[in-house]
Amino acid sequence: EVTTEASDEPSSEPDVLVEYTTDESNIPTELMDALRSSNDADFQSYLYGDIDRDGGKELLAAYLDYSVGQWKIVKLENDALEAEDFYSISIFGDYERCQMELLDVGTATHIVANLNSVMGTGCDSHVLDFDGSQATEILNASATIYQDPNGDILVQKTSYSSSLDTTTGMMAGRT
Repeated sequence: EVTTEASDEPSSEPDVLVEYTTDESNIPTELMDALRSSNDADFQSYLYGDIDRDGGKELLAAYLDYSVGQWKIVKLENDALEAEDFYSISIFGDYERCQMELLDVGTATHIVANLNSVMGTGCDSHVLDFDGSQATEILNASATIYQDPNGDILVQKTSYSSSLDTTTGMMAGRT
């Protein structure tokens, strides 16, 4: 779970981070029930908080739609009974996992979808700007991007190497 200390009031101060959760158990049951009844997808990632800074909380949920090769994100407002399409990310690798987080940069809040593979050999981050009505991708990076509780935005590059057993010609392991 990722949380930050924050006020419930929208703020233009850069040192006040938006409070949110990615933990399903901290999302209101009625929202989770509405999400599941409006879409039978296997949701893997959640983001719940005042994403658009309008004073009300929104729920974003992501699932992998294998049939079209996309991660799909749907949005559910606190007072809504049905999830609506929010954003789709086409995948070009084996990214079976998604973790959504917020990047709070002063008066703007961006959504980051960190995609990675189960084996941990690759990652891809999609940073979305959300103006309250529409999401627009502003960055796509081969890295994991997140914000620590102090407000620093961190970019983590991961790389792997392997070792070769010259007697058999087989890969002996990964480092």
